[in-house]
Amino acid sequence: MHSTGGGRDGGDSIPGENAACLYRRVARVTEFAVKFGHHERAPDFGHYQWNVDAVQLEDTNEGVRLRLSGSRLMPVFTISFAGVEMRKLDNSTLDRRFPGWSKPGASFIRSGIEQQVEEKKRKP
Repeated sequence: MHSTGGGRDGGDSIPGENAACLYRRVARVTEFAVKFGHHERAPDFGHYQWNVDAVQLEDTNEGVRLRLSGSRLMPVFTISFAGVEMRKLDNSTLDRRFPGWSKPGASFIRSGIEQQVEEKKRKP
């Protein structure tokens, strides 16, 4: 399993710039689960933003179990794995693929849904 993340929330960033994005490679996943608790209630507007308020990291016989959770409306994400490799991605790498990504206020990685629709209209 591969993921990129981090960096958009401040961290050790330079004022006016996005912080580093991290590439994570998780090895030998033995458990991957997401439990959703929001289906009974529609959001007041827009969509739900997944806020993580609790992080639990537990050593297991096989490696590590990570559990991320928030309010009762937020998903509970659990993954167990043997190890993880992390390395920093240079923002310019992402900016080449997603122009403008490294500018403050830009959307995360991809353009928003509305922008994708507008771009599709312009390109027949």
